[in-house]
Amino acid sequence: MKQLYIASIRAHAIGEGPGRRTAIFVSGCSIRCPGCQNPHLFERSTGRTMTVDEVIAVVIAAKDTGVSLLGGEPLDQAEGVAKLCAVLRAQNIHTVVYTGYLYEKLTVRSQSDLAVRDILNTADVLVDGPYVEALGDENIQFRGSRNQRVIDLPRTRASGSLTLLDWDTRLTILLQSGAINVPACDTTRPLIRLLGEPEAEHVCGHVAPDSIPNTEKGI
Repeated sequence: MKQLYIASIRAHAIGEGPGRRTAIFVSGCSIRCPGCQNPHLFERSTGRTMTVDEVIAVVIAAKDTGVSLLGGEPLDQAEGVAKLCAVLRAQNIHTVVYTGYLYEKLTVRSQSDLAVRDILNTADVLVDGPYVEALGDENIQFRGSRNQRVIDLPRTRASGSLTLLDWDTRLTILLQSGAINVPACDTTRPLIRLLGEPEAEHVCGHVAPDSIPNTEKGI
């Protein structure tokens, strides 16, 4: 039975990819980018072990439109993540995987690592590349620094060439509650002030140390 080291699961997330998603933060990272906002997830012991079935049960209960896998580094737990991606695909749940590894390196690794191959063959989107502090930009959506690419995996698989998605033109999200999520940046902050007092800003990919190892939003 495949297991994962999980630091936190956040249901109904709107900062970790388009739409309302369940954000799954794994613990453990061998890349350890300078300036990382989640250094408390570097060690696997930060989280707790959960079976893939247990994680799926949380995802199903959340009833979100998609899942985002972050960390930590999901590809450091490739076997468990591959199993999770396969089940999510079978459930027709849109899946985004964030990784500090470059896609080109992963394709080479996939030739000998079947779990990595399975992830690249089942996930919908791969956000790749390490966080580079000097390229950090709050005006981009759903990632931390400009070097990180948003890869459309199905189209990449079909065409045989790298196909990227543009997430930065989508500036607002209308929620079922009627609230509007506007990424806080230099161009939107004046508008946010005019509309009223905003809720606390959530940075993509950040998980607070005091939320670990418990899952969030009551799940």
